[in-house]
Formats: sequence, structure tokens, C-alpha cells
Amino acid sequence: MAAQKNENSTQFCSVAACRLGLNPGGYGSFVPDHIILIETPLPWPKGYLREPDPLPPEVIELVRRLVLERPSSTPLRHRFLAIAPDADYSRPGYRRLIHYRRPNGLFADFNQVEYQVPTADLGPLAWALLQEPTRLSAFDRYRIDAAPTRDLLVCTHGVVDAGCA
Repeated sequence: MAAQKNENSTQFCSVAACRLGLNPGGYGSFVPDHIILIETPLPWPKGYLREPDPLPPEVIELVRRLVLERPSSTPLRHRFLAIAPDADYSRPGYRRLIHYRRPNGLFADFNQVEYQVPTADLGPLAWALLQEPTRLSAFDRYRIDAAPTRDLLVCTHGVVDAGCA
């Protein structure tokens, strides 16, 4: 009796993109106006952008309004991503939030601002960034002024597809 070959039927996103003639080096034609990176403790549950914990309710509400329940004819303008805590940057009781905003017209770089806020202020900060910018000054003391860097995001949580693992 021959051994049964056990193959993983999950396709890597980059392989699937190449088969479709796409360039997997980015989002393709999708370039959001806002990208929000939120430091989120591991492990991330499968629906981490749909239910509170580990993310605050304000962030879940933003995802619902701006991503999940937008009219299908409306382009996706916002991208929310979790980033793992890093011993070199993280502080106990605080969470980092990095906001990339697409500038008007042609551009080579997103405008970037980074905050490190008490965990209780993470949701209100995200809300202020995307819904109530007049309230942003309340978070100025948490803003991190850092030298420009090139950020490289690598998916490692394995929740979306096999390419993430």
C-alpha cells in the first residue's frame, strides 16, 4: 500500500498573485489613503479586527464603518494592521500606533506619524486620527519624533493564508 501524500491546499498569496499576472511586491492597484499599524500582543485571534480584545472597541468600530460596511462601490481607503510588540520599542502599559497617510497627488512616501500611548488611550487616538482630527492635540505628548526610516512589514502570524506562516 502506497503512503498517502498529504498536501496543503492553501495557496501562498504571492504565488496566486503571480499566476494572475500581478506583482506581489505590494498592494497592486490598491493604495489606501490611511494605513494604521497598531501594536497588538500576540497571539492574534483569527477575527482580531472584528471583535474587541485584543483591540479596543473604538478601533473595531472604525474597521466596521470604514472597511467592512462601506458601500461596495466605494474604494477601500483604510487599512488596519496589527504589529507585534518589540522589546526595543515597546513599553509596559503602552501601545504604539503608527499612522501612514497618503499625500495628495503623486508621491513616493506616505506621511508618517507615530505615537506611544497608554493602552486606555489607544482607541480614542485611532478615532481622533480618522474621525475627529480636532482632538489630536490631546495626544501630542505621546507623539514620537523619530528620524525617517524605511519600514518593512512582514506577515508572520499565519492567520490569513499559508504565506503568512
